[in-house]
Amino acid sequence: MRKTVQVNQGSQPSFGGVRVGVVRAAARDGVGRVQLLVRSVDEERKVIASQGEALELPGGGTLTIGPVQAEPGSTRGTVTLVFDDGEGDR
Repeated sequence: MRKTVQVNQGSQPSFGGVRVGVVRAAARDGVGRVQLLVRSVDEERKVIASQGEALELPGGGTLTIGPVQAEPGSTRGTVTLVFDDGEGDR
């Protein structure tokens, strides 16, 4: 199953039982980057990732960083996150 969400900086969506806090979402020199706090029952880690990068989440599944949008000079942005649990369209 694939799930796509567009979230604001400060949001904490959940994917497959893993909470992903969007600490920072910004674009600099045309490159979108996010700082995430990935939290599951057994693990907590900070991650800095660029647009297009895919992360393996604890417990399975892949989270891909989609477009990051922020106004020039803005300290708050939005990011599109695409979660794929690897199960297909069941």
